[in-house]
Amino acid sequence: MKRNPEINMKTTIKALVLTLSTSLIATPCLASDLSSMVGVWQTDDADGRVEIYDCGDGTPCGRLTNITNADAKDQFNPDPSLRDRPLQGLVMLNKFKAKKSGGFKSGKIYNPRDGKSYKSAIKLSETGQLQVKACVAVFCQTQYWTRESTTVSEPVLPAN
Repeated sequence: MKRNPEINMKTTIKALVLTLSTSLIATPCLASDLSSMVGVWQTDDADGRVEIYDCGDGTPCGRLTNITNADAKDQFNPDPSLRDRPLQGLVMLNKFKAKKSGGFKSGKIYNPRDGKSYKSAIKLSETGQLQVKACVAVFCQTQYWTRESTTVSEPVLPAN
């Protein structure tokens, strides 16, 4: 049985157009993903709030704000020259990369309680909370932060 090359080409083009249009519809808009995260979030331990904002490159940054002890310093930082800097306003989330499936990965989260930075991923959960994951090798811990506000103050560029 002979196949008609013109029909095969039309079928291939139709399949390609259908595949491309379906993938474009199914791919989330990453900019709106970030915009849905922007605001002030209460950490799960209620010790402070983190303000999420656009780093300037379409990825999220987060700085500590309204911490319980406003005079607290970064005393556990491994760099002695940074131990006297205030925790209030400290950039603690940055360097993320957008995930095609939504959310952000390969970022850094700084923990002022131990002075260490961890690999991090963040995304908005189905319940509207911010899912924040911090990992050391294959061991991860996830927190769920609750939105307090969609308003952010003037953005600052992340340190380091």
